[in-house]
Amino acid sequence: MQMYPVKYKIDKIHNKIRCSIKELILKMIYLFWMLMPYKVKIIIVNLAKTFYRRNKSMLYMTAYANGPKFTKNESNITIQVKPFVSIIIPIFNNPYQLKNCLEAIKKNTQYKNYEVILVDNNSFDKKSLEVIKKSSHRAIRYSYAFNYSKINNFAARYAKGEYLLFLNNDTMPTGNWLVPMLCECQKEGVGIVGSKLLYNDNTIQHAGLDFDAKILRFSHPYQHQIATIKEASYIKEVPAVTGACLMIKKELFEKVRGFDEDYWVEFQDVDLCFKVRELGFKVIYTPYSVVYHQEGATRNLVSEKTSLYDSFRLRKKWLDNYLILNSDNAAKHTGHKILLIKLLSMGDVIIVTSVIEAVRKKYPQSEIVFATSNQYRDIIEGNHYLNRMFACRDYDRSEFNNELSYYKAITLELLYKEDWDLVYQLQVIDLPGGFWETGQHLRDLYADLANVRIKDEKEHIPITDLQRSKIKSLFNAYVEDGQKIVLLHTTSGWNLKDWDYKKYPLLISRIQDRYNIRVFQIGGSEDEPIEYDDVVHLEGKLTLKELAALMQCSDLLICPDSGLMHMASAMGLATVALFGPTGPSACGPINGNNYICIQSNLRCDTPCYTRRCRFGRSCTRDISVDIVLDAVTKVLDKDKNVTCARKELIFVKD
Repeated sequence: MQMYPVKYKIDKIHNKIRCSIKELILKMIYLFWMLMPYKVKIIIVNLAKTFYRRNKSMLYMTAYANGPKFTKNESNITIQVKPFVSIIIPIFNNPYQLKNCLEAIKKNTQYKNYEVILVDNNSFDKKSLEVIKKSSHRAIRYSYAFNYSKINNFAARYAKGEYLLFLNNDTMPTGNWLVPMLCECQKEGVGIVGSKLLYNDNTIQHAGLDFDAKILRFSHPYQHQIATIKEASYIKEVPAVTGACLMIKKELFEKVRGFDEDYWVEFQDVDLCFKVRELGFKVIYTPYSVVYHQEGATRNLVSEKTSLYDSFRLRKKWLDNYLILNSDNAAKHTGHKILLIKLLSMGDVIIVTSVIEAVRKKYPQSEIVFATSNQYRDIIEGNHYLNRMFACRDYDRSEFNNELSYYKAITLELLYKEDWDLVYQLQVIDLPGGFWETGQHLRDLYADLANVRIKDEKEHIPITDLQRSKIKSLFNAYVEDGQKIVLLHTTSGWNLKDWDYKKYPLLISRIQDRYNIRVFQIGGSEDEPIEYDDVVHLEGKLTLKELAALMQCSDLLICPDSGLMHMASAMGLATVALFGPTGPSACGPINGNNYICIQSNLRCDTPCYTRRCRFGRSCTRDISVDIVLDAVTKVLDKDKNVTCARKELIFVKD
């Protein structure tokens, strides 16, 4: 019988006990897992994955610490071994953010050949001034009103560095953040480098700027996604990066004349990137430089008016290059195949016909295609400035949440349908503050979106002999020799814009007392009919082209602000237009001078562009018959052989 030491026997027993306990624990865990609800399992798995990814993300944040050092580049561009970097930080109050930012720079910047320039923009908080005073960094004061571009351009003149790094004071750089940016910025052909910006919850705030083809807007891809998402974890060229953390060679910055100071608050960083790209340099995003950013912590939220101004300036200046779909030499692309998209509404489609002509003059050799909804195809069909037309399915409230989602869906379908060099989505639905806040007419806004300027271009609706012959037959049946033809349109589709239709019979009677007229009511089949014996009702009986032919042969149109008002403008028909919640300066007739606009009710903030009056009024309905009759008299008394027509705006006061 083999004898074992007592200690060995005890260890063997302990090992068996340990194994049995482990097996018991594993079995209990397995049983517990099997009994656990499925949803709870999913939550635990996702938490485990998140924990792993967040710990793994620390690897690439320090990857450059032991990476390759600065070396001479053998290209024809001379790169210094250790260039001097100037970090420019604009300041306005907020001492705690500033203190955290400066401490993070000191702690996490292994590269020591740099300076920090603090630009104080009228800080009045005592603690902020104290932080600036105690700081060892150079501080300068910009005493004028806030303008991001001017502040940074001002500071750049004081910078000693060969590289400029613009950094917001509400940021916190992480370990070795500067080296990756400098490594990329030193490479041949690179103009600007941007960092990965994170929110406090380790989700992405910025990973390079991109272009959203669905809505034709510049936006942040991967925003609010986990920091280690694969698509945002490699170095890549992007259209633009944010100015919250942006590095550029000082020589290049001066060559493009710095930030554009005509921007108020936003988009000057995007504009700078586009100017650099226009010179042939690349804009690079690197995920190895990680900075936390408290977006908007220093300044208040941007007003809608300011955002509207800046976004329009950016779109007008750069959108015609369609940077995302043609990034190769996009800024110099002239365009061979151009798509114009204008789906809604009738009046706006008519207004855009002048823009079509301007686009054709700018691109005489290009193929120009226009897309509109099927109900307005008559307005565009036969336009000799176009090569083709898409008649898209009409807007259906049961299919689309709103008009903007309709635009997005149709635009995306057209982008997938064919390849385009330039695409212009001519809509102002999502403009912050409303298009009327711009102080421009809709025609000029659409021209801005298409990056053209309207000079002598006119609205235009093509008609043929077929439509003219039908109108001639209509006149033969209803019009006597010597009669003036007056058209009435009562319904705009927006109740607050409509005149009281019960006033039309009295107006017709008063006009007939003075003139020999034939009155036609035009519009849609659902329009409220005028109850008057001498009115010829054509509502819903004519196509849009036939209506245009009718207007070409008539003497006057009386209507509210509506699509047919713009049709009359396109056909050169004299018009008396009634305005209430809308205004002629933004959406009135524009062809020639042959119209009179009557603006109602100055006792409130008209034009307000609201569909429901907060005072419970109907301002357009308040316009009196006498006011309209006076305007009609001014038009009909004019000799038709006289070319100098009348253009007048009448304000109705209480």
